[in-house]
Amino acid sequence: MLSMTNGIRGDDMATALKQKVSWAAEWFALVENFPLRPIRTDKEHTKAVAMATDLAVAPQITQDQDDYLTVLTGLIEDYESTRWPVGSNFTVPQIIESFMQDHDMTQSDLGRLLGERTMGHKILAGKRQLTVAQVKILARTFKVSPALFM
Repeated sequence: MLSMTNGIRGDDMATALKQKVSWAAEWFALVENFPLRPIRTDKEHTKAVAMATDLAVAPQITQDQDDYLTVLTGLIEDYESTRWPVGSNFTVPQIIESFMQDHDMTQSDLGRLLGERTMGHKILAGKRQLTVAQVKILARTFKVSPALFM
């Protein structure tokens, strides 16, 4: 017979506890590998970009990992805009166009890559912003840090 605590079945509590412990372990493993704090050195930047790239190219990530990646790419972007302000002269569409030329892609190819044939034109014309999912696709395809597209 299952025990009851505050109307919650014992096996439901055990499952909830396991999920909470699993989430905490996963989160702390990410933060232990690279703490979410301002990046101050090129060495920290290199480590942050490696971490972000690993998460961005993973075939599937959890919501917690996605949240971590979002914060981490913001930290990378902050560091890069301070450390290398010249790069801030390029817009996201210009960066994408450069990669497209390197990979012999058309606007339609870009759109299909992002899930809708006309999306390539919309993004390059500045009519649409990239979503987090699209940033991940571009980072994975072009093998670069997702922060480049944010």
